[in-house]
Amino acid sequence: MYLVGNMADLEEQRQVQKEEAEALVKELKFQKYIETSAFTGMNIDEAFTTMTKHLFVKHENELDTYKQNDGDDDNDRKSGNLVLRQDRPKSQQVKEPKKGGCCK
Repeated sequence: MYLVGNMADLEEQRQVQKEEAEALVKELKFQKYIETSAFTGMNIDEAFTTMTKHLFVKHENELDTYKQNDGDDDNDRKSGNLVLRQDRPKSQQVKEPKKGGCCK
């Protein structure tokens, strides 16, 4: 788990000191603390890159267990398999808007 503090660009409105957050990370045995700002983009890429790398390294030996969806979503949920979808089922496909004409 990671602790992500957002709105780092609003330093004057800070409610949690960095030292408090870092102490919480140690107490809860989280992996990392990172401060971000969705407004400025500060550390957004770093946060996702770090988490992605950590997940890959942690689960690298399990990659072969993930499978393509065979259509049995209930079975996949029960077994905990990661379902990779290339196409949405027809019931979830986004319909293209009709071309031509306008409100009359």
